[in-house]
Amino acid sequence: MAQSWDRLLASHGTVAINELAEATGCGSRRLQVLFREQIGLPAKTLARILRFQRAITLPTATKQTLAHTAAACGYHDQAHLARDFHALAGLTPTQLRGLTLDAVPGGAATTNGRLTGIITKQVIATDHQT
Repeated sequence: MAQSWDRLLASHGTVAINELAEATGCGSRRLQVLFREQIGLPAKTLARILRFQRAITLPTATKQTLAHTAAACGYHDQAHLARDFHALAGLTPTQLRGLTLDAVPGGAATTNGRLTGIITKQVIATDHQT
């Protein structure tokens, strides 16, 4: 199980679940059950989250297209990336990119693959009113 998690994490969620199962010598259904029991989520869901995390923490170059970001993060196409952004963040990729660029001069920072520094002007204004 630890070997599967390490491979999934190292690939940023792009390794196929069947490939993980073959590498560990157990069936894909069994692997899904083990992930759910030990981590709390199925392996496919974790892979989805890891791809999303990679997409939001990639350095945002102004000339980099969303299609390029999608390809770099293991999405099948830009529409696949957009569906995950909407499902996991409730925002489009462009909206989230705008938040990260507005929050911190030069964009949001990443620490150990985690996005930091997304604070919108609306949140700051709300905090000052209370």
